[in-house]
Amino acid sequence: MSLTTNLSRHHIKKLRYYFTYRRANCTRDGIDLDLVGWKMIVIDTTSWGNYAQITELGMDTLHNYRQADIQVRKVHHTLGERLAAHLRESGRITWENIEFKNKIIDCEYNIERWKAVRPDVFSILPSLNLKGANPCVHEVKVSRADFFSDLAKPEKREAYAAMSEAVYYVAPEGIITPNEVPHGYGLLIERNESEFLLIKRPRKRKVELQPQHYLNMIIKPGQYPQSYNADVIHI
Repeated sequence: MSLTTNLSRHHIKKLRYYFTYRRANCTRDGIDLDLVGWKMIVIDTTSWGNYAQITELGMDTLHNYRQADIQVRKVHHTLGERLAAHLRESGRITWENIEFKNKIIDCEYNIERWKAVRPDVFSILPSLNLKGANPCVHEVKVSRADFFSDLAKPEKREAYAAMSEAVYYVAPEGIITPNEVPHGYGLLIERNESEFLLIKRPRKRKVELQPQHYLNMIIKPGQYPQSYNADVIHI
């Protein structure tokens, strides 16, 4: 059995900490107990406290985890590229991993603050009419773990909903079922490479983008459809 399959993000976070500092203060909690049992760290107890040091096996584990993460990111990125191309074929202008900042109200302190969001794919229709831009967010998921991790972040979905008329989850076929998608959000699956199928329609709402959104879109120009003609756009 591979030990890597038993590692949670908390184990990896601790290992990275011990790798960074080599000899670091150790809380000797359940995570540390696992890492000691798996021989990924050793603990030295002195009169000054408990100190942990990562072992060669721990460093090898971090390396393998990083390589696996790079591969997942590559799959995620290429799916996002295919999705963006699909949206451009339907006449939309697309942005990949563009960062926006939205104003939100911090209910705890009753103050207004900025929150950054970075949709995997953001798109609009080419239109001079602000009400006709139809901004949409597509969030790419390539694993069930990634999807369920996202479900635990309602504030992220709310931030997307505040700046788009529709939010879609996008995944390879078999990763997500329609009933798992939160109410009001859509689901698009890739059945074959670049063949996308709408499985669940989102609840659409009218949203007008704010000046700061358009500034971001100017600073990081989007990709236009091949058939785009600047002289023939929606008014």
